[in-house]
Amino acid sequence: MSQNTLKEAVIRDPDMGEGAWKEMTAKALDNPLYQLVMREALYKDVAQALGAVHDIVVDAAKPACIGRELIWVVPTEKYLVRFIRAKRGKAWRVDQTEPPPTGEKYDYADVECNYEIACSQEWGQSFLEDASWNVLERQIAEIGLSLAEQETKDIVALYGGIATADLAGGAEVTIASPITWANFTDLWKAVESENFHPNVLAVSPTIMSELLRLDQFIESLYYAPEQALRTGVYPQRILGIEIVVSSLITKSLMIDTRYAAAMPLRRDATTKPYENPDKMLYGAIGSERYGLGALRSKAIARGTR
Repeated sequence: MSQNTLKEAVIRDPDMGEGAWKEMTAKALDNPLYQLVMREALYKDVAQALGAVHDIVVDAAKPACIGRELIWVVPTEKYLVRFIRAKRGKAWRVDQTEPPPTGEKYDYADVECNYEIACSQEWGQSFLEDASWNVLERQIAEIGLSLAEQETKDIVALYGGIATADLAGGAEVTIASPITWANFTDLWKAVESENFHPNVLAVSPTIMSELLRLDQFIESLYYAPEQALRTGVYPQRILGIEIVVSSLITKSLMIDTRYAAAMPLRRDATTKPYENPDKMLYGAIGSERYGLGALRSKAIARGTR
């Protein structure tokens, strides 16, 4: 994200606006971290320094946002988002009588953007005066990685908190140790039997290692060149299912992400200067704000491991 895009995002945000951008640039001018960025990267404008720090955080977060592979992400500028859920109608044999209405019926789920997460990196003023920018870049990237990790934990917890009876099939699918091909297809069958069509399987590295020993699974994998850039995501050719692998996943999840749950994203990863003058500490802080809510729990099958 360039500094212009960052500026536009801040100004467009109804909770921030032009005043927040001016305050941000003023603080960056007095912040030794951003002074270092301007000095070593030869930026003449503090907005460019703000953009450089922001780019590092966002670029580090993107490959680590495994959680977003598991859920419908909906950018929003509202605190509460109402999701309309269609209920299927029913056809009747009527012969000569008038048919009853069969159009879709609706209910809804309200999801509040009540999750706010943040992470900062800070250094003493004397350290920043002597440090090199290429050394600090890696530590700043940790802000993005930490945000993505917490976001994924929250999404996994959402799925883990769904009552067993509300899952596809009304129960968890037993997963043997090691997992079998039948276990894999049972997860798929549970969701399909509810008239949803799973497109993502989330598993732990342990389960993935077991799957990779199954001939049926190995033969069904297809590696596209761009997948090398998306850590922990593998396409599965036979059933059209994407495999998401993370150590944060404790129970296997087969999901139709188009209907299962939603993540209204009120504020994506955003950075700004951080300072604690009393302790002579300066740096950057990154934060996000989002909501999480289950929509159609029958679009989710959960394994016992």
